[in-house]
Amino acid sequence: MVRNVHLNRTDNVIPMLADAYHLPDLVSWTFDRVIMNHPTGSMAFLPQAFRLCKPGGYIHLYLIQSNESEALAVLQNYPVAEITERVVRSYSPGRWHAVYDIQKKN
Repeated sequence: MVRNVHLNRTDNVIPMLADAYHLPDLVSWTFDRVIMNHPTGSMAFLPQAFRLCKPGGYIHLYLIQSNESEALAVLQNYPVAEITERVVRSYSPGRWHAVYDIQKKN
């Protein structure tokens, strides 16, 4: 990732190697976007994602689900301004890979 940041000549990406569970305790800043791209384990890290996301920022939560809007009941317990759900692809019969784009309240 460090090499990729250099090759793309960007100065606003900070590659970090850490357990995401402990990340809110390791950094003193928040992020515009938090990408939770592990579809089978991301829900367990929602509290950390909301701690790391700036007010007005976005969390991109990837999940494997069997029913449309499956995660909405859980997400309503967080400071959410807006949620958009999209199907990414089929995962298996009756299940699909979905992404929730979540804007955190200001």
